[in-house]
Amino acid sequence: MIRYVGSGHWDGPLRLYPYDDNAPAIHGSGRFIQCTAVDRYHFDDNGLMEEGETLYDFLDATQRGGVLPRDDSWQFRALMSASRIPALVRRLTSRG
Repeated sequence: MIRYVGSGHWDGPLRLYPYDDNAPAIHGSGRFIQCTAVDRYHFDDNGLMEEGETLYDFLDATQRGGVLPRDDSWQFRALMSASRIPALVRRLTSRG
């Protein structure tokens, strides 16, 4: 495991597991953010990496604490879809 603070301008959607087009996503508005993350790696019997994943602590903590619903629930998908609104507003207001 590697723990770090990532930062940058969040412009596009952050897709959650299973990371395909149907996965829930949190849509960025272009703001600068910093977020604590943990990279976890899975190795086979030969010591070769089979899979790597990034876990964002705020999601894990809020879901485990019961603040946010499970990521496969309709409530969670609806909440993540609502993040499109500020991203769309920012895009529309920055054009003019």
